[in-house]
Amino acid sequence: MIFQGRYKSILVDGDSYALVLSAYIHLNPLRAGLVRYLEEYQWSSLLDYIGTREPVIERLDVSFILNQFGNNLAQAQERYKKFVMDNMEMEMSCCFLCG
Repeated sequence: MIFQGRYKSILVDGDSYALVLSAYIHLNPLRAGLVRYLEEYQWSSLLDYIGTREPVIERLDVSFILNQFGNNLAQAQERYKKFVMDNMEMEMSCCFLCG
């Protein structure tokens, strides 16, 4: 079978793991060389998380992630952006993803 084992879903069961996973996903356009700066990638929900545009995905709930960075929305957005940028060199191997 060509696609055997290629696609999998992984349960995100910890707040800190959710933060790491969110940052990892938001960093993908940069790592793939699609943009020089994350804010340039218009299809990323990162722009919604950091508040640089009005949300384009109607049901996107950024509150779980942002609440990990404080109760003040503007501060949480800044802290999340810093968290993502601080983890720019992040690598996720299969072992890390699989636990």
